[in-house]
Amino acid sequence: RKDTHDIVYRTEEEKFRNAAKEIKALHEKGQPVLVGTISVEKSERLSRILTQMGVKHEVLNAKNHEREAFIIAQAGRKGAVTVSTNMAGRGTDILLGGNAEYLTKDKLRRMGKDPENCSKEEWDEVFVPIQEAIRREHEEVVAAGGLFVLGTERH
Repeated sequence: RKDTHDIVYRTEEEKFRNAAKEIKALHEKGQPVLVGTISVEKSERLSRILTQMGVKHEVLNAKNHEREAFIIAQAGRKGAVTVSTNMAGRGTDILLGGNAEYLTKDKLRRMGKDPENCSKEEWDEVFVPIQEAIRREHEEVVAAGGLFVLGTERH
């Protein structure tokens, strides 16, 4: 863990523009970024800037709480950018490279299967290759510097 000093900007616009530039640079090198904001409005403001810059990202706030656990579980994937309010994602671990269990459940659902009621063979057929891919991605994320956590303000 490396803690750095606060950077103070003259305006909020300048702060968000510079944060977005840093997020884009980290994203381009494959380092996952978790951005903390203090409100839904500020998370959406930063999201608009990132969208204008062409940075693919997820926004995690009170407006999309149904997908909360899945979004936060994948925040450690290579190049992932997750913009989150300070209360979102509680109780879910961020694993570098991704979370094989959540990805397996998602893939099984997309295949039209119920992850909670599938056989062990069906589960393993999907889970094992995902788990192996995540092991490789974990190493890439570690080499890129691990999860970068950027707080937009003190909270």
